[in-house]
Amino acid sequence: SKSEDAELRNTAYLQLIQCPSTDLINNIQIVLEGEPEDSQVGSFISSHIANLQETASPLKEDVKTMLKDLVLSKTFNMNPLKNSRNFEKSFFLESINSGITGESNILFSSDSQFPRSASANLTLDILGQSVNVVELGGRLEGVEYLVESVQNKLLKTEKVQANLDAVKGSGFARVFGNELAYNRFQGLTSLAGMTFNPLDFLIQLSKDHDFSFTQSMQ
Repeated sequence: SKSEDAELRNTAYLQLIQCPSTDLINNIQIVLEGEPEDSQVGSFISSHIANLQETASPLKEDVKTMLKDLVLSKTFNMNPLKNSRNFEKSFFLESINSGITGESNILFSSDSQFPRSASANLTLDILGQSVNVVELGGRLEGVEYLVESVQNKLLKTEKVQANLDAVKGSGFARVFGNELAYNRFQGLTSLAGMTFNPLDFLIQLSKDHDFSFTQSMQ
């Protein structure tokens, strides 16, 4: 629904495209035709589709085939500092049946000029097996309040104190599909109690895990 926030719509799209169908792709094309040029949904989905059409990832071979003849007649603003985007770089060498894919998403909200969430992951394809080596992600709300507070201090204005308690966010880190870290905060004061111990991180990383591997469809 167009009444929903752009971040939510783009997140829903990412879930739906995991199980592509002809009807879904047709509906996506119809939705994009109705989006304005500065649409966060339009910029993200069109960049994601463009990357899927060029991907070398074996895991995305099925959706790549379904999208190969799709031509989007509408263009959208693609400024990564203002618009939601998908980025991908992939390489696959058939002679050794191995490759690597790096992907990231930057999602803006409809009501903020700052990015709302971001994620990145690195996947190795080795002899028919796809291994999600590392995945990082985070979400942040209320950045505008933080920027306003900094501006007030730099300019020494008498403006009302920015509501820093409205700043909230979360972040996670996964290695080989296993979640190693997850933190969330509400208000900047709650960040004071958060610490990162490199030694604890390495110990957690070295523990025996039941690593999850995804079988490639190629």
